[in-house]
Amino acid sequence: MLDQSQFVRKETILTWVLALTLVAVRLYLTTASLSLSDTVPEKGMFQSNIASYTWFQEQVLAKVPRVSRYFTRSGSSSLDDTGNPQEHPESSQGLGPAVEVPVIIHIDGNTKEITATQSTVGAALAEAQIGIGPLDQVEPPLHAEIVAGLAIRVARIERDIQVADVQVPYQTLWIGDDALALDHQELRVSGSNGNKRTRILLALEEGRETRKLHSLTWNTQEPVHRQIAFGRRLSKAVLETPDGGTITYWRKVRMFATSYSASRAGTPRDAPWYGFTYTSHRMGNGIVAMHKWVPLCTQVFVPGYGLGQVLDRGGGLGVDDIDLGYSDEDWRTWSTWVDVYLLWPPPADPNRIAWILPKPGTVWTGYNDNADCVSGRLGSRTDPCLCPPATRDE
Repeated sequence: MLDQSQFVRKETILTWVLALTLVAVRLYLTTASLSLSDTVPEKGMFQSNIASYTWFQEQVLAKVPRVSRYFTRSGSSSLDDTGNPQEHPESSQGLGPAVEVPVIIHIDGNTKEITATQSTVGAALAEAQIGIGPLDQVEPPLHAEIVAGLAIRVARIERDIQVADVQVPYQTLWIGDDALALDHQELRVSGSNGNKRTRILLALEEGRETRKLHSLTWNTQEPVHRQIAFGRRLSKAVLETPDGGTITYWRKVRMFATSYSASRAGTPRDAPWYGFTYTSHRMGNGIVAMHKWVPLCTQVFVPGYGLGQVLDRGGGLGVDDIDLGYSDEDWRTWSTWVDVYLLWPPPADPNRIAWILPKPGTVWTGYNDNADCVSGRLGSRTDPCLCPPATRDE
């Protein structure tokens, strides 16, 4: 026969062992549920973890405090032949009924009033057949002691997996081809977009998103970049002029032609640079202004105008504009599309060649020789930029 003190010690030891086991199980289930590697666990695994935890709580934890029901604060206990405690209701100083404590539970938007006979919050919830999931939040905590009028709040925390796909656009790559003629292009690879996927594990409290537990992003399909080859082969071409001569050129460009002279350039007559070009040449016939993608000193031929040389720039000129220069006496108006021929030879420095003609409205980011010239002395009225004279084949 065991006395009360021995049985209480056994009950205390058993309670602590099972409580520590509960903590270990809860920690394991929480860690396993939060882990998210290359493949995020499906919801089935989450439900399995919650079910396992609930079974442990209901079948094990709820049974631990039952021994205490056979004791009163001043009573004694004895065991039956099988070793189980037995009550002696006839003894006023012996065993009595378990202590009942009113408790309020707030859960799932409802309020439940129960009479708890257990000593801790966790045991009281198990007694009320309320399962607690690994992420559920309980206030006060499960190990807190039960007191009369205690309000227990249970916040259900669920998981939700969201998957979002985002298109990864392909890029266009330009590849120079020395075997392809200048101003010719070939599509080598058409290109296709890729896909980027993001998988997010969310925590939901009462159906509302509260926080992001984990996220993982990876490319499910890499983009295939578009590849376009552009020609870099320079060739001589011959054009017969209306006067029976010929010119040799390396490029023909369609451009919109206008005309100007010193008095029509918009420069005040009292300005020091009146009547001079950007390269310090005096304005006159044979001087043309073009966009900076055409290098300074480039020689051109324009049908109906004749030979010219790029010795001026213009702030309002587009990439497909040419302004034909005249003296004030010889000026004539131009406002039409023409073919402009860039005369042979091309620039010796390949970096000064616009291998891909810029489109109207785009910003030119290639070579810019506006800050220099052959002589390197821009702005000098007595020493203009020196360019080779324009020549034509007879």
